[in-house]
Amino acid sequence: MTLNDTNVKQFLQEQNSFDLVIVQYLKSDAFHGFCYHYGAPCVMFNSVTSPSFFRDNVGSIASPAYVPELFLALTGEMNIWLRSYNALVHVLTKLSLHLYFYPHQNRLLQKYFPGAPHLDDLIYNVSLVLLNGHTSVSEAIQYTPNTINIAGFHVSTSNELPEDLQRYLDQAVDGAILFSMGSNLPSKYLDVAKRDIFLKTFSKLKQKVLWKWDGDRLPNKSENVLTRHWFPQQEVLGMLL
Repeated sequence: MTLNDTNVKQFLQEQNSFDLVIVQYLKSDAFHGFCYHYGAPCVMFNSVTSPSFFRDNVGSIASPAYVPELFLALTGEMNIWLRSYNALVHVLTKLSLHLYFYPHQNRLLQKYFPGAPHLDDLIYNVSLVLLNGHTSVSEAIQYTPNTINIAGFHVSTSNELPEDLQRYLDQAVDGAILFSMGSNLPSKYLDVAKRDIFLKTFSKLKQKVLWKWDGDRLPNKSENVLTRHWFPQQEVLGMLL
């Protein structure tokens, strides 16, 4: 655990001074103690878009009637039953946060930052929120002015692409799409019918498609689809952004 790390404890004992504290938010509200400890404005960032409990902390209230909970496989287009389900999960999430999670985080806050105010007095003290989201792929949510989407901040552009891949992408005058299911879901195990849906859809696109395909050969792929067992994902995304 970060706060129990010897190096962190030693760092907190040093007489350091900072103008700004940047904290990653991933159910780690006790980290607000760093902002209190150094008496500096608090900037929080999240590696994905904002879950409901994160939005509440900065006043960006979004109704569960049209904004799905982050961990549900839903979109903003919900019928009455899905809205009810989403609202139920929303309420249960809030209950679990206030009955268990926040009290636990407050105990950590008081343990590692002696003399700190109660978490309820610190949790809303956020000057800026940076999210790894974009309007093209995220739900329409009304954010407060101190919440900014900076999609792609996890992408590195420091390394060059292999020459053949660089040439291929240079020829993509209409842009390119990287399609990868990661390592946990090899695309070669896709149901044939579902695989053909992807192939048919990609064949209608004017963009070039990079498909991380784990098999030896992808049958019936169109000319705009390039398959490989592996792509340098960070570098490809860095070029496409």
